[in-house]
Amino acid sequence: MSMKGKNVKGRTGPGGMDAEHICGIMGEAPTQPRWNGAVQPSLYGDEYLNGIASVQRRSLHIPATLHRKLSILAGASNGKVTLEGFINHLVSRHLEEYRETAEMILEESLPGRT
Repeated sequence: MSMKGKNVKGRTGPGGMDAEHICGIMGEAPTQPRWNGAVQPSLYGDEYLNGIASVQRRSLHIPATLHRKLSILAGASNGKVTLEGFINHLVSRHLEEYRETAEMILEESLPGRT
């Protein structure tokens, strides 16, 4: 399996890994979740909900350096995964990993949600 794209040199990806190895890593679940069970919303907020303030937008801004890294990782699928699909997958896995904590935060924000 070879990688394609203008940012790919030869048949290796970041760190000298080939595309097959990168795809294998991308498809694996985390070997150890960062925390077991629910994380207190305040701890979750400290880790994930603090960042650079921005104006309300309809689109999502991703800094250029992060966009490039994500594009290279998504590109390791040889066109099978779009960047949008890759990011959606990452966010879905994050929400599943922190399901209990996310539900606590959502319940506080949206009481009685279904």
